[in-house]
Amino acid sequence: MENDNIAYYINFIRKQQNTSFGGSREKCNRFIEETLPDVLKMMDKYSAEDNRWWLTGGATMAYYQLKEISTIIVEYTDFMENLSRLLERPIQSFEVGQNYWATLQEATVAYRDYVKNGPKPPIQDEEKIL
Repeated sequence: MENDNIAYYINFIRKQQNTSFGGSREKCNRFIEETLPDVLKMMDKYSAEDNRWWLTGGATMAYYQLKEISTIIVEYTDFMENLSRLLERPIQSFEVGQNYWATLQEATVAYRDYVKNGPKPPIQDEEKIL
């Protein structure tokens, strides 16, 4: 399982090479070397519980990525879209940084409801207008 986690993380970071590291493979590799031990520790914690949330998407991914916000291991846009769905409201990036604890508390309540009752049906266009 650890080898799968290593491969996932390396592939994830290398996809960011052009945007986050100015195309520099050297900077990208250095970042991987520096961050891999802590990231693996975090990933192994969840893998031991058979909860590889970074592979799931949806509410589960959004909730656990928010809990581990210092270590982004999913596409940020996917995280934010799914967090908005979980919270059932638009959310801006600054909210995660400026109001982290309040956002986490709100997400915890929403995720518990999601686990207990399942996903809510999508809002229909007519309901959005009202």
